[in-house]
Amino acid sequence: MINIVVTCWDALDYTKATLGSLFNTVHRPYYLTIVDNHSTDGTYKYLDSLRVPENCYGYHVVHNSKNLGPGHACNQGFEYSNKLGVEYTCFCNNDLFFQDNWLGTLEDCMRSDNNIAMVVPLRPSTRVMYDSELSSIDRLKQLGLYDNWREELEQYMLKPCSQFDIFARHMVETNGGGIEYAKCPPDAFSSCCLLIRNSAFIDDGYFADPRYKNYGAEDMDATWSVAQKGYSVIYCKDVYVHHFRGKSIGSNKIDRSKIIMENNKIFYKKWKPLIKNFINNLTLAGVDINECLSGDKGDKYWFINRLNRDIKFWHDGQFDDSAG
Repeated sequence: MINIVVTCWDALDYTKATLGSLFNTVHRPYYLTIVDNHSTDGTYKYLDSLRVPENCYGYHVVHNSKNLGPGHACNQGFEYSNKLGVEYTCFCNNDLFFQDNWLGTLEDCMRSDNNIAMVVPLRPSTRVMYDSELSSIDRLKQLGLYDNWREELEQYMLKPCSQFDIFARHMVETNGGGIEYAKCPPDAFSSCCLLIRNSAFIDDGYFADPRYKNYGAEDMDATWSVAQKGYSVIYCKDVYVHHFRGKSIGSNKIDRSKIIMENNKIFYKKWKPLIKNFINNLTLAGVDINECLSGDKGDKYWFINRLNRDIKFWHDGQFDDSAG
């Protein structure tokens, strides 16, 4: 059984769209836990009156008295998963739109190998292609700002919302389908839509390291942590989930780049020896590090590249031990 944990903070219209899409596309039994990080836009009342479908075996809502950050909210959901005794937890943001049977596809992938600890779907990112020439994240950037989820999604797809599954199948075909075993580092996963095996985290007692108080890097940290234990992390390229990206951040007028930089500094301090060793090994293998860490590419070095953008540990062709 799976406990789906939806974390939310305001952006009520997107929360409604996310839950409506979730209810229409999940056909297996599941539990639903929603952690509300002190929304003030009517979310509280909406969640308390929410009606769930019959295949939702239990609904639990947590109302935080203040915004405790996404990592803490995920940990609250993970803790409830352990109380339920479920095998898996699926973390979801409150600004998603789902392909039909997305959860069944992710779960089937997880069950294919007992060593898999994390599975993510295709979603807008630098490494997921929109078409043969344009990345999905670059397509999002073309749209500008929206506050209406339906208009935004239809402009993104250039199709009506009723044809989302057709578009999702196109995204799967464009990106080759199948599964891909990630290597961490340099890869890292976002928790915007992420299925985890609870037993891989049970010894830690949490999903997200508590030192990350704000938005950003806590999910990347969890990816590297579980990989260092010897577990596999997987891209499931057989299903697409659309992520509108940052709607809670946007609705609260938060400086996203500033808080990500703060958490990236925490991440770098924790993982500096591993990053340095990784880069040294690449250098010995003849990899051009200057090329890898230039610009903002969509290849496998994207997260290391973004860390370097904030920390500047690699410059002038060498590793700077004094950075950070």
